[in-house]
Amino acid sequence: LHLLGGLRISTFFFKLSKDLSQKLILSERTDLPRMDEVFDLAGLPDDEFTHLLTFLSLQDKKNLREVSKGFAEKVTNLDPKMRQWTIYLGKKYDQEKGCYIYRGFRDFETLKVAKQKGITTNVKIKFDVTGIKETESEQAVSLMKMWEDNISGLMLNKHTIQLPLLLNLPKLEKLYARTDGEEHISTATQVIARHCGKLKELDINFVSAELPSMEFSKLEKLTITGSNSTSASNMKGMIRNHSGNLKELTILSTIDFTEEDKFGPLAPKLECLHLTCGHLNTLESFLNYGRNLTKLKLILTLPNANLANPEILPP
Repeated sequence: LHLLGGLRISTFFFKLSKDLSQKLILSERTDLPRMDEVFDLAGLPDDEFTHLLTFLSLQDKKNLREVSKGFAEKVTNLDPKMRQWTIYLGKKYDQEKGCYIYRGFRDFETLKVAKQKGITTNVKIKFDVTGIKETESEQAVSLMKMWEDNISGLMLNKHTIQLPLLLNLPKLEKLYARTDGEEHISTATQVIARHCGKLKELDINFVSAELPSMEFSKLEKLTITGSNSTSASNMKGMIRNHSGNLKELTILSTIDFTEEDKFGPLAPKLECLHLTCGHLNTLESFLNYGRNLTKLKLILTLPNANLANPEILPP
């Protein structure tokens, strides 16, 4: 056990060995290790190794991955969570200290080590570049180019919104963009237009006139935070035109949807609705919008709103 980098697996090893022993008794498979012989953890078949990983904490999995290249490949390939990394450039919010801490580009050192160990083949990386300085954009692009094939998510602000236009991102699925001003919104619209067919999650604080007519064929999660740059007609068009595959919809906006805006059951897969509304017509419109709602988070901004009528609420 000491050879595993101090990995503490004694607490679950008994449960694992008991489970494996039962499988050995019930199975005539000859490729499984015998429990009365030297136990070769690395030699476990994938099914048993995957079962073992369920007993480990995230830190234990990281420790196990450090043992050898073989362990690194096995842990990364068999545990989906170990293939999803978030890399922060510039500032990162520290929960314990309650403030942002400047980290620079130190996370890239971790990526270099991972590449040297050969464990980045199936990894999906989300880059948060909302915290870098304007003067660091060029450096960020040059470093991100090395990981273009692994980038599945991007978090951008007005200072970094142009970065995706300089990259080839074949696997981009998630895009978070916070921006303002006509120039930045125009750039953000170009970024979305280039990748709209691949996006599964889109989180934006604007809806330009071009967005409702784009082809979001895979979009499952849409978040729109209203701002002065979002017109009511653009937002309504965005929701109406791209509801086919939506499973989660979040609208945080002061824009109200009136009686004429009732969408009907246009979102057959919608399960979760987060809604800020200042008028009950908005609530009624959206409750009619999703037939299969299982989660409803409602923020009422109307002081005298009356929800006494149970007919407007889902079961």
